[in-house]
Amino acid sequence: MDKIAKSQVQKKPAIRGKRPARKTPSIRKEELVTIAFDLFSERHVASVTIKDIARETGVNTALIYYYFENKEDLFGAVIEFAINRAFENFRKLHEQHLSPLDDLNAWINNNIEEFESIRKLVQISLDYSRTQKSIPAIERSIRQFYDEEVRILSNCIRKGIAEKTFKPVDADEFSRFISTYLDGLMVHSTILPETDLDRSVNQLRAVIWTMLGIEGTPPQSRQGSATP
Repeated sequence: MDKIAKSQVQKKPAIRGKRPARKTPSIRKEELVTIAFDLFSERHVASVTIKDIARETGVNTALIYYYFENKEDLFGAVIEFAINRAFENFRKLHEQHLSPLDDLNAWINNNIEEFESIRKLVQISLDYSRTQKSIPAIERSIRQFYDEEVRILSNCIRKGIAEKTFKPVDADEFSRFISTYLDGLMVHSTILPETDLDRSVNQLRAVIWTMLGIEGTPPQSRQGSATP
């Protein structure tokens, strides 16, 4: 009797493979921010809704509201994400204690390598500036990007002047010039996508080399690749 009962017991089918691991909250949140970043840059910031982002990510709007209080909160997270992304690669290079000239070159190269990301950041910052809303946290984040850029460049230039690698200039003013040129290049390329990025960056390098009295020919960027 026991043998019959045992023979009638059906074995559970073997599980093939593993169930896909659930995404952690931090990964899911980063995905939402990344997709929102793309949507905000492709369309006008004011026209993108939480429903649009939910549709694009394939999630329920409730999940977005679980991570973010509202659209403004999500937009603030997008700005912070874009800023961190823009500086991440350069910070790694900066930690290598490069010479002032290499440090300056690394920042210019970083703008080439992260061109699309920085261009999108400039685009959504422009869109935000046209809205009627004023959100202090977002404005501080945008200001932080430009302040950090000028700080990095001016410290590099001051160090080069102190080491007599660069001739004396107003470090803050010259840093703002470089920042403004790069910003203008981002906007110009948005309006005219056929803009020759390499040529424009090479022209900037030539001006920098002349103004700082750097000997030799500046490295040339070709076909969208940064020269180390």
